[in-house]
Amino acid sequence: MPIAGGEGLVPLGFMVAGLNPHRTFDQSYRGFIELLTGQIAAAIARADEYERERSRAEALAELDRAKTTFFSNVSHEFRTPLTLMLGPLRMRSPI
Repeated sequence: MPIAGGEGLVPLGFMVAGLNPHRTFDQSYRGFIELLTGQIAAAIARADEYERERSRAEALAELDRAKTTFFSNVSHEFRTPLTLMLGPLRMRSPI
């Protein structure tokens, strides 16, 4: 039986099941095999969705790290000149 993909166009793979030789292959047996194939397809779809969500979370974490690094650098670049300018001013003013 073909295992349907997410779009249903191209099968993800095929399920091969051994049939019971002591039971006739009737409509209910076929329905069982189709149900089993559908469950496998659903499990694969859930695993794919989990993987996509994990990739999105990693990308957001990387973006957050880059943003933190950027703002840390910008903060340092603003703080250094201000410190150099404020140092002499503090020495001159009487407190």
